[in-house]
Amino acid sequence: MTPTSSGRPLRLLLLAVLALALVISGTSTAEAAKRRVSVSLDSGTRAGLKGDRVRVTGVASAPARSTVSLQRKVGSSWRTAASTRTTSVRRFGFDVTLSSTASFRVRYAGSRSYAAAVSRSFTLSALSCTSRSAPANGTEVLFNRPGGTGASTAARKIAQTICSAQRGSRIDIAMYFIRYYASSWTEANLIVDSLERMARYRGVKVRVLLEGRLVRPGLELRASYLKLRTFADVVTCDFGCHSVVPVSTTGGTQGIQHHKFMTITDMRWAGDVDPLVLSSTGNWSRAQFNNNWQSTVLQYDDPVLTREFRVQFEQLLSCADASRCGSWATARRSFGATAEGYTMTLGNGVWAEPSAERPGTAGRGSSVSFSPQHTSDRMAYALERFSCTATHRTVRVAQMFVTPSRPRILDALARLQAQGCDVRVVVNQPVGTAQTAGVARMLQDGLNVRCTTGVHEKLIAIDGVDGLGRVDRSIWTGAQNLGYNALRRNDEAVLRLSTAAATGTSRTAIAGAHTAYLGYWDQMRATTSRCATVPSTARLDPSVVGPGTAELSRLADSLTSDPDDVVPPQ
Repeated sequence: MTPTSSGRPLRLLLLAVLALALVISGTSTAEAAKRRVSVSLDSGTRAGLKGDRVRVTGVASAPARSTVSLQRKVGSSWRTAASTRTTSVRRFGFDVTLSSTASFRVRYAGSRSYAAAVSRSFTLSALSCTSRSAPANGTEVLFNRPGGTGASTAARKIAQTICSAQRGSRIDIAMYFIRYYASSWTEANLIVDSLERMARYRGVKVRVLLEGRLVRPGLELRASYLKLRTFADVVTCDFGCHSVVPVSTTGGTQGIQHHKFMTITDMRWAGDVDPLVLSSTGNWSRAQFNNNWQSTVLQYDDPVLTREFRVQFEQLLSCADASRCGSWATARRSFGATAEGYTMTLGNGVWAEPSAERPGTAGRGSSVSFSPQHTSDRMAYALERFSCTATHRTVRVAQMFVTPSRPRILDALARLQAQGCDVRVVVNQPVGTAQTAGVARMLQDGLNVRCTTGVHEKLIAIDGVDGLGRVDRSIWTGAQNLGYNALRRNDEAVLRLSTAAATGTSRTAIAGAHTAYLGYWDQMRATTSRCATVPSTARLDPSVVGPGTAELSRLADSLTSDPDDVVPPQ
């Protein structure tokens, strides 16, 4: 047998083995000879909000104008979701509308000369940021109560409001503090997560202003501050933004940045620019939402009121820099804030602008006044001009505390009581001598005063006759407690809603809000008892003062050794 003839059986055997291997692998001889193709993906966004579109791009080394398919994994199989052709430079792109989190891949089916190929699989995450409809008639009030009643509803509606912001709009938040828990879900987490998702995926610019002494390194709120900084511009003020010295020359205690408001420059509820203002009596934390009596007002499409809050925010930012309000004279001009209404003066270590109750949009019935104020008290000024009739004589007050350092407020309430108005007051059980003195003063004036725990409200609601002789159902709410510092040293806001100043549906909305506040006040009143004549020393005991009040007291201790830093003694 010749070498050639003896090698032929071996070659035939090898060809047979190769053919069998191709059959077993599912690949024909012709397929094995095809050119290999790669499908690669560009790096890019792999997450977004439900309903948003995410673009998936990449390159396939198959010939130009080849068809490639985007496949979605359903169970254990892959299903084609969309197909497209590659460009002249072999690139492809798919726009995916996110509905749920799913795995995807891009597949090239192959051709006569090119082998089939698939990309690596990847996950597109669809994150939730649920929007909501606009507040009916432009005004909405949210309540939360001790025991968690209303907490999730209030937080969810605030989060949904944030998620309804227009793409590319701006959200500004001034808050005493925000508490975020990295390891557990809370109502405040829901709000913060919504802010983060709108910032990352909708291009919303978020700015946050906090009291700086609460977020210093080593303090319990530091982690929350660092979390906010991952997606927002965060600015802090120590001792409040308007103060230039820690303690006043007249012996007053330190001021704080105590605001609780949010503005959104544009919502998605209308075809044109439609802003929103949120004004709250509480900060965003689990304890505040679940253990306190608090309320939040949403005022929608009130551009003049929104502008006043926005100017105030810019003023706070200006005062937060090293010049401590020195740059405001230049900065205010960019907002059209005239010298007559917005020029600040320095007195007693505090910068303040002219005292004014700034009206909102005509017919909306809204107005706002800001602190600190050097001499005036706009809330007292309005109350002093009210009177009552037989059918309009209801005055309801719910405050964290009232101290004798607001004598005009106390005198106005006493005068209304003497005129035959039905004046009733609910406050926290006193935990300081100033609060005890405030309760004693009100009782001495003949007011009906009861105490409970967890009151973090700042409410006065009146149904009476205003100084112009108009029947008026007015609500005062916001950040300002009825103490000296709240008026003279702290950064605060008081929002007023008045039926007498409103027309049409806005008047209806405010009347409905007033009724809702009275029902809420009645629920609060039902939990009260006689007020203590000796202040409790258990400022940090949640079982005595309530978890929300205990949290505030603990934070106050981190500000200063003076226990009245947040609950001022004046």
